[in-house]
Amino acid sequence: MHEYIRGRGLLEAMVRSSRIIPDRTLIPADAYRAIVKKNVEFVRLDALDPVRNPRTTAVMVVPYPPGIPIMMGGEELNEKTLPIVQYLLARQDFEHRFPGYAGDIHGIDRSEPDQDGKQYYEMMLVKR
Repeated sequence: MHEYIRGRGLLEAMVRSSRIIPDRTLIPADAYRAIVKKNVEFVRLDALDPVRNPRTTAVMVVPYPPGIPIMMGGEELNEKTLPIVQYLLARQDFEHRFPGYAGDIHGIDRSEPDQDGKQYYEMMLVKR
């Protein structure tokens, strides 16, 4: 497991993702209003294309460890935040490779298990 983490550069990816200051498209209060008005949708992280199709997060995303927000509600997933998406996908891949060792990421939900028992990360995004 430790070899996998080192080999995939997960710690370095975590540090890279924590140094990004995402662009804000909504203030957090407006992102929350989108939730209250049910103007949000859950989208699988591996289905996003933040470079060609930027999207706005509805909630804060906080991976544990370290427990520091890497995105706030109202910030945009775009080319600038690609390292964040890649880090989260690497965490998802880790969970697929090592079942039972799932981490906690506030703001990330897991899909229902597929036929192979795998769950995929989903984010709550503001509908367009």
